[in-house]
Amino acid sequence: MEDHFKKMYTAITTVTLGIQDLNVRLTNIEKQNNQHKSKASATDTSNIQQSFPFKNINEVTAFENRLSQSVDEYNEFVLYISHIGGSSAKENLIRIYRTLFSNEVAKESSWKGLQNHFRISSLKSILMGIQATILDQHHFTNKEFEDVTKEWFRQGGQRLSRQQKDFEEVNPQVI
Repeated sequence: MEDHFKKMYTAITTVTLGIQDLNVRLTNIEKQNNQHKSKASATDTSNIQQSFPFKNINEVTAFENRLSQSVDEYNEFVLYISHIGGSSAKENLIRIYRTLFSNEVAKESSWKGLQNHFRISSLKSILMGIQATILDQHHFTNKEFEDVTKEWFRQGGQRLSRQQKDFEEVNPQVI
């Protein structure tokens, strides 16, 4: 009987030490994660909100450069787009694109940059932030992400034409 208790005590001690080791490792991981998060997670996103929607390609590339050079700005961007939301991954992605890109920019852009369009797939920091946000909230494959992105930018010209037509109907010019 005493031998049985010694075995149980040894097993309990081993489990306790394992739990303590896991606790220390988890604490270290949490510390590392918090080092990469900046004060942007605690602040509002009003500064970055002023950048959107992009009116032209130069604004897009300038913003991409700012994101790639500043961790704080990148974190603020991710925080901002994570609050846009949507009931599905596709809807969330479309709402993000509508917030970030004007129809003028969408018309001048495509995923691969064919026909002298701006190449959206070259925006590593912006797309990485968007994809991280979507994957954090929904299940979405890279293929689905690319397909929705291609389609949204392909339809940019149609949306711009409709937008201009609606504007002309509301504001007819007097001759």
